[in-house]
Amino acid sequence: MRLTLRTLLAYLDDILEPEQAREIGKKASESPSASTLIGRIREVTRRRRLTAPALSGPGGGLDPNIVAEYLDNTLPSEGVNDVEQVCLESDVHLAEVVACHQVLTLVLGEPVTVVPESRERMYALGASDSGKVLGGEPQQQSSTGTFAVPSLESDETRDVDGTPRRPVDEEAEAAAEAAAEISRRVGGRRPLWKRILPYVVVSQVVAIWLALFYLERRVSDDVSSPAVSGSADTAREIVADAEEVAPGGDELSNDPDPLAANVAANVVANPLPPVTPPDRGPLAKDPPSEASGTSLADSRVEPPGPVPLPETLYTSPSGVLLRQDLKTGDWLPMSRRTSLRPGERLAVPAPFTADVSLGGAAARLAIQAGTTVSLTGANDVLCDINLSRGRIVLRTGPPSADQADSVKLRLSVAKESWQLELVGDETVCGIEIQPQFPSSFEQDLGTDWYQGVLHVASGTLRLTDSSGMTLVLESGQRQSLAAAGVEASTDPPTTVLPAWLNPTPPIAPASQRMKAKRFEKKFDSSQPVRLSVAAAVKAPERGISSLAVQCLALTGHVETLVQVLAESGFLESRRAAFDGLRLWLVAEPGRGKPLQERLRNSFEESQVNVVYRLLWGFSRSDGAGKETSRQLVAWLSDDHVAIREMAFHHVARITGRGNDYRADASPGRRQTAVARWEALLKRNGSLVVP
Repeated sequence: MRLTLRTLLAYLDDILEPEQAREIGKKASESPSASTLIGRIREVTRRRRLTAPALSGPGGGLDPNIVAEYLDNTLPSEGVNDVEQVCLESDVHLAEVVACHQVLTLVLGEPVTVVPESRERMYALGASDSGKVLGGEPQQQSSTGTFAVPSLESDETRDVDGTPRRPVDEEAEAAAEAAAEISRRVGGRRPLWKRILPYVVVSQVVAIWLALFYLERRVSDDVSSPAVSGSADTAREIVADAEEVAPGGDELSNDPDPLAANVAANVVANPLPPVTPPDRGPLAKDPPSEASGTSLADSRVEPPGPVPLPETLYTSPSGVLLRQDLKTGDWLPMSRRTSLRPGERLAVPAPFTADVSLGGAAARLAIQAGTTVSLTGANDVLCDINLSRGRIVLRTGPPSADQADSVKLRLSVAKESWQLELVGDETVCGIEIQPQFPSSFEQDLGTDWYQGVLHVASGTLRLTDSSGMTLVLESGQRQSLAAAGVEASTDPPTTVLPAWLNPTPPIAPASQRMKAKRFEKKFDSSQPVRLSVAAAVKAPERGISSLAVQCLALTGHVETLVQVLAESGFLESRRAAFDGLRLWLVAEPGRGKPLQERLRNSFEESQVNVVYRLLWGFSRSDGAGKETSRQLVAWLSDDHVAIREMAFHHVARITGRGNDYRADASPGRRQTAVARWEALLKRNGSLVVP
């Protein structure tokens, strides 16, 4: 027998044959992965506040019918692998499958005892079919409105001498008594007024509604009806419009309404005299006349459709570029040499870079690691680049005969936008947008949620803001993008460029290149990131786990980030989850309560408020408070390693000292560092001198 998840569940629920149980037990003891899985199964079934899997949407991994077929051992082999893969990657789905298997084992393995009261109640609920239960004729309704129950003392239940015979089946007698009781309770018909009351109420509501509708039409006709002229022509137009609306092949057009035809013919034969509308003062406007040659339909302006995106192609020979499906919201890896869709969000996880050609190579876009961006079409520029976070590099394409002297693009960040004009064929510029972390409890960053910088590596760039102000930047200059308007930078040009903008970046060490290749293999083009990359979070390699958490933080998978913060054994993974949750928390208002609910799934109730407060952060002015300082130092000795690490992050940033503290060190070493901060509190009263 193969050692699979289903056989392990059967082994744990003790439904295997003795020989099979010994075989599976031996294999499980010899396999470390099976032993780990058994411990995980027991842990997830005991975990408190573990949510149920979603039936649809991004959180829905398995269809309930598929799980039922899997538990019944009727699912094809190719489907079994998919179900077990999802269960191995998600504690929620694993706990659901394990619990369902346990319930089915109890229900199917133990006989069900039916008490007499339940049996009688079931017979009573089926009183209308008591004739079928008793084997006699169906019940007939008497003239009094009650149901006639067949008598047990029929000719077949009497002896030859006429004495009644005792019923053979006591259950039949109980069923007859229950049926009689039901007939006495519900047999009588309801009074006449109760039966007609609903119809009266509905008819009154309809009558009132029709009256209001009629009055509203009369009032609107009296106030704003135009002059009725040419009634015969109008009637002919009505008939013609009716023929156009109902095509010849339509079922309704084959059966014209005789009443409407008679009315139209009468109007044509006897036109009404013109009616002069009442004078409504100098502000009244005459409706458009037929002489003008225009109508309301002709004057209606159709909204312009979306501008198509010019030819854009994903050209990177290696690496990973993720796109978010517009329907399901899932993030999926993109294939090589594929075109981008307008408005679709793109993300490049670390440590990769994605190259995209714009407008048939009129410009080239390099999306750096840790960036989310989307591209849309525009009328006055090549395309609109909406940058949410991260870094991008723009280059003009190679010169060609049909290429213009400059390439115009639009950069959008939240509600701000700038026009970029790359002059010449050697212009290179880089844009960096970094969101800000919160520094106080439930802080609303407003428009100051990011810091943006534009660097010009070579060539000339014209930067125009939304107000029309233009600034020319030459090679080596940079410009802040944090404000709506642009002002000339006072910084002199520099020859030192950021490392990510260097045209010839240094070659990464062999260990980093190997780690990037191993991490690239974790992405499956047929599976969303929440399934393929979530499994890499629990990888035994520290570097792979950290990269997987950074990818999930970039794509906003909050549920997994909370689990990593609470359960991961790697310091780097917990820090990546900590940063990702803080940025997600302030990206949109109103995310505090949903995050608290998710925290309750992985932390104890007494720890939820502490973790939630630490995620919001503390400022230097908070460090001047005595109570806040004592609380932060006390959290350095908390039992949970994540709380200790978050508290140390804020204490070290406020005081500017680390005191050789490590949250994952032994209690003795931690206490030595904590004692230094406690001494600081005794001297100053707080972490920062007011």
